[in-house]
Amino acid sequence: PCRPYLKFMTNGILPCTKEINPTKGPDGKMYNSPCSMCATML
Repeated sequence: PCRPYLKFMTNGILPCTKEINPTKGPDGKMYNSPCSMCATML
């Protein structure tokens, strides 16, 4: 699910907007958005 976000990474950091789109990660935790989930996982 994080593949589309890889192109936005810079120096290992994934900047995300403050959108609220609750997403459950594969770790079972809830994240504010798919981007914030990927920023934590990558």
